[in-house]
Amino acid sequence: MAKRPEYADYRNNLGETYLSAQALEKAADEFARAIEINLYYSDAYYNYGLVLVLQGQRDDKAAVVPNLVTKSLDYFNKAALIYPDYRTTSFERGLKALDARELKMAFNLLRNVRQQKKDAHGRKYAQYYMKYALHPQWITEKIVQERIEFLQGEIAKNPTYVDLYAELSRCYLEQSRMLWKKGLDHYRKTLEINPGLAKLESFLDAAEDIYDNIGRVINRITDKG
Repeated sequence: MAKRPEYADYRNNLGETYLSAQALEKAADEFARAIEINLYYSDAYYNYGLVLVLQGQRDDKAAVVPNLVTKSLDYFNKAALIYPDYRTTSFERGLKALDARELKMAFNLLRNVRQQKKDAHGRKYAQYYMKYALHPQWITEKIVQERIEFLQGEIAKNPTYVDLYAELSRCYLEQSRMLWKKGLDHYRKTLEINPGLAKLESFLDAAEDIYDNIGRVINRITDKG
């Protein structure tokens, strides 16, 4: 962090860590710094708003809360002005709860909106991730397995999101292709050790044809996707 203090993303991410730990003053400092670095950083405005709501819950003095509420509403509205997709039904409900001084309800609603944005962002860029992560030059069994586990977790949270199922299917096909190739390699090693297994060699030719066909099918599915 100290090596790149001028990066707004680093400041915002550190602020989110402090926010999760309820270190509100430190979180506020980081979000404020992120905004100084990037005046149009919607996430930093939004997170600062969440900090102010929690501060209002912590300090329930009648003279303090109204000021915190007014300030937090301003930050949420600035965030939505920069990133209009924040304005969901839950966002509007959160602002109404905030205006009514129902701070706990407001915080839960508005925090959920932030999480929904993050989830949507992750799904949006998942296809780009797969395009490069599954490139023949970079793909590994570890990458595919980690992606499968990630997608399984996302499906558990979003069981009706069809793109997650489609990507998971692609990963399983990639995994099967890699395992098929590993089987072929081991059979080739077997023939090196014992070249007299003529029957095995004939089956190996058929297995290689299937492997090539798996690759073609995966490529066609990807192109259509």
